[in-house]
Amino acid sequence: MIQVQNAAKKYREDLKKGFDILYESEECVWGLQADSYLDTFIKHANRGLALDIGCGEGRHSLYLAQKGFKVDALDLSESAIRKLENLIRQYDMKESIKPVVGDARDIDLGKDKYELILLSFVLPFLRKSDIDLVIAKSKIALKDSGCIYISALTIEDIEYKTYRESQKEVDERTFYSPGLMCSCYFFAHGELKKMFSEFEIIDYTEATVKLRRPPYSHSFCLLFARKRVG
Repeated sequence: MIQVQNAAKKYREDLKKGFDILYESEECVWGLQADSYLDTFIKHANRGLALDIGCGEGRHSLYLAQKGFKVDALDLSESAIRKLENLIRQYDMKESIKPVVGDARDIDLGKDKYELILLSFVLPFLRKSDIDLVIAKSKIALKDSGCIYISALTIEDIEYKTYRESQKEVDERTFYSPGLMCSCYFFAHGELKKMFSEFEIIDYTEATVKLRRPPYSHSFCLLFARKRVG
């Protein structure tokens, strides 16, 4: 039991360390432009309080603030949050964005609190059990008619094929990323959509998207959904 607890603790410490190293490696890892998919469907979300889980340097938090939301910006990386705090000062967003260092798996996200929750490129770096936990907590934290946006990797992704050729799965469709020192999970076709079967699916898309970082494209599943009233 103690060994299991120690292994879980090390996994979380490694995840945080890996992302601290990533965010310290260059000035702006993900850029400051919001996902075009989010920009397409943001009109369906009521303005109010939003939660940006795994906010990183804050590209989506800044975007949401500019769109009229108040934003709780959450990330486990202290390096990422420090960079976001600098951007908040630069763009005079102190009244709109609240940066928080924390892990969505551990902290209380509240109940019926948010009009919008973002999980943009966060779930790929978690184990399936942690994905289930974060999604369950997010559903509770959303208000009725609140919306959720998720982007994650699918089994069509080039890295899924690379991992399968170079290592064994540590769990179903899960591999170990030595660069980020964490797990990497790939969703099966339609899997993410099924996880929100009780929601109104505004849009669900599986597509290959070009990126500014290597490998310069990823195969994503993209979900924008609304929590049904009651």
